[in-house]
Amino acid sequence: MNKTFTRIDLIQIFIDKLKAERYLEIGVASGAVLLEVRCRHKIGVDPKFRIKNRKRITRNLLYKLFREGIFLNQVTSDQFFNTHKAYLHEKPPQVIFIDGLHTFKQTLKDVHNSLNWLDKGGVIVLHDCNPPHKASATPALSIPEAKRNYQSENDNGAWTGEWCGDVWKVIPYLIQNHPDLNVCVLDADYGLGIISRKIPSLSPCYYCLSDEMHGMDEFQSLDYDDLMANRTEWLNLEKLANLQGVVELHTCQK
Repeated sequence: MNKTFTRIDLIQIFIDKLKAERYLEIGVASGAVLLEVRCRHKIGVDPKFRIKNRKRITRNLLYKLFREGIFLNQVTSDQFFNTHKAYLHEKPPQVIFIDGLHTFKQTLKDVHNSLNWLDKGGVIVLHDCNPPHKASATPALSIPEAKRNYQSENDNGAWTGEWCGDVWKVIPYLIQNHPDLNVCVLDADYGLGIISRKIPSLSPCYYCLSDEMHGMDEFQSLDYDDLMANRTEWLNLEKLANLQGVVELHTCQK
């Protein structure tokens, strides 16, 4: 896996290729990605920012005054999508980056919500789709919980601090259940999932957001051994050498 090419690099490529002016990020934390990405309008969503208060206040003030810069929303992603429908309808994001709660269920929900509002021809980038080892794929709600779970289940096994959760399950789920989407994973930066509509000109199809989404249990029960046996096929894994072709596929305007 290539770790020198990062999510920031890929996001910026899509922003530049699409000449995008609206970028949405779910799971901002300290702002390492949001503050680095160059785009005219940026929206950051996180239930608990780790960006310094003064910087947050300044960014929001500039956005409100000039409608440019960063609009920070300290809420859960579910709350954001529920309470900003008018805004999203008026200004649908063209590039969306999802790096929130590292669970299959919530990440799938974030993807579905994002697809509801993604602009025509837009692209979603999803982090942590190709965990490098079993410990990094431990299902949990946080890194400390993942470490405890892994070590308790593996006789105090080695913990490297790398953690992706079970986000990877979203990729085979989408491939199986949404034939209208282009879905693949670029083998870089812990797996960069890329999602776009095969026919970008179609209006958004409002996907079901039910907690009982079709076939979820089947994918929820998968484990890292299943991924190891089917990694390339299930993730539709693309090498970084194929980057140009991958970008063209996901930005082809039909």
